Amino acid sequence: AQHVGLANKMYLSTSLELADSFKEAIHREFGGQVGIVNFQGDPELAVKEINAWLHRVTGHKMGAVATVADVSLATRVLMVSTSFLRCLW
Repeated sequence: AQHVGLANKMYLSTSLELADSFKEAIHREFGGQVGIVNFQGDPELAVKEINAWLHRVTGHKMGAVATVADVSLATRVLMVSTSFLRCLW
């Protein structure tokens, strides 16, 4: 069986506020999700959550992609997008 998957998620810093209408538009228009993480206070946990989401949405095929080096005290938004294909070659 063939399966093509796409997944998008916008991770926002706990220091930002996003209107519910914007979150709904992201989901409705792009099939995306919004997550809130603490990039500044606990970057290790933020990266762990991002990688866990990637692992989950790819059917446990994708391992750790994001690292603590990918975020800094200035990080407020991180967009994560993945596509994956499951089929016989």
